Formats: sequence, C-alpha cells, structure tokens
Amino acid sequence: MKFVLALYNKQSIYYSTVFYVLVIRAIVFDLWGTLVHKGFSVNGELLRHFKIRSYHGYLNDYESSLQLRRWRSMDGMSREFLKSFGLSINQKNVRYVTSLFRKGINQACLYEGILEILSSLRRGYCLGLLSNTSVFESRVVSRLGFRPFFRATVFSWEIGVLKPSKEAFVEIASRLSVKPKECLFIDDTKENVLGARRAGMKAIRFTSVKNLSKQLNRVIP
Repeated sequence: MKFVLALYNKQSIYYSTVFYVLVIRAIVFDLWGTLVHKGFSVNGELLRHFKIRSYHGYLNDYESSLQLRRWRSMDGMSREFLKSFGLSINQKNVRYVTSLFRKGINQACLYEGILEILSSLRRGYCLGLLSNTSVFESRVVSRLGFRPFFRATVFSWEIGVLKPSKEAFVEIASRLSVKPKECLFIDDTKENVLGARRAGMKAIRFTSVKNLSKQLNRVIP
C-alpha cells in the first residue's frame, strides 16, 4: 500500500492540468507523547522542584544534557543534569533526580489504541521510530513489546543529534532505505513537525489517538 499525495497545479498559460505525485513509503513516529506517555512531565517536575526559571530553550537544554550520549549509570546522568543547570551536585539531589527518572520509566505506558494503528499501518508501510530520549528511557520500546513493529529505530543518544535537526530525519530515512520525501512523520511537538518538513518529509502533529486516526484516514486510502 502506498499513500499518494496529489498536488494540483493549473498552468495559467496553457490551461493544462498537472499532478505532482508524492509517494509515501514509510511512516515515522516519535516516541514520548506520541506512542508512549509517563502520566507526568519529568522535565516539568525538575523545573518546579529546583525552582528553575522557565525560559525559551529550556527543553532543548534539558534534552542536550541527558539525551546525546550513552550513559553508564542513571546517577551519572542525574549529575550531568544538575551540572548543566548550575545546581548543587550532592547525594540528596542526585537521589531525587534519579528517582524521578526511574518513576517516569516505570510508569511509561502506550496510549490506548496506538497498537491497533501500528498494526494496521505496518501491513502497507515501513515503520520507523525517531526519538529524543536517553539510553535508559529508550528501553521501554522493548519492555512494552512494540519494537517488532518498526523496521528501524533512531535514538538521539545513539547518533548524538536531537530533533529538529535535519540530520536526525535524514538518518531515519536512510535506515529505512527511503528518501525523506517518501516519509510521513508524526510527532506531538510543533518544532519537530516543522523540522521534519524542512528536511523534506510530510508531517502531521499528534494530539490524540482519536485525532491521529482521523488524520490518517484522510490521507491514506
């Protein structure tokens, strides 16, 4: 099965009709906030607990401190978070941050109805997973049992690059053996949706499983 997007253009000089056909061969999903949720915001809790003043770019700084390398221990990752935000690196703070990371991982669960969507889509498309995530958080993909749905996965800690950087989108397309323009990308974050489009992908923003199903029904025959 192929998703064919036809863009209509009527040439004014010759009054002829031209259709530009874009074939979608792969569908790429974000992980957190799209397939899986924790029931609370880890970065939001850290912001409040440590009284960090919210600022534009906080999320990027948060992800950059945790999700761009393979950590050997969760405590080590916690220390890096504290260091990155100029917080005291003491045993109490390390324990708190680590406990919050563990809580998020342990509470992680799939959105209701998302497995049915994945099961339906993989009958006709290559499915990929592209996520800004830590090495520890990425393990929920196997723990929750949905890794077999994906032909390829790309995690930021593996490649040292975060979405919405173009390199991340190019990498997942490469691993799926398709071109970026042959991919449909689904993410809950506006910046990542725009980044995917800049990389040449078709992209839609996830708001709920119900809305995603409606959007897919509109664009996939």
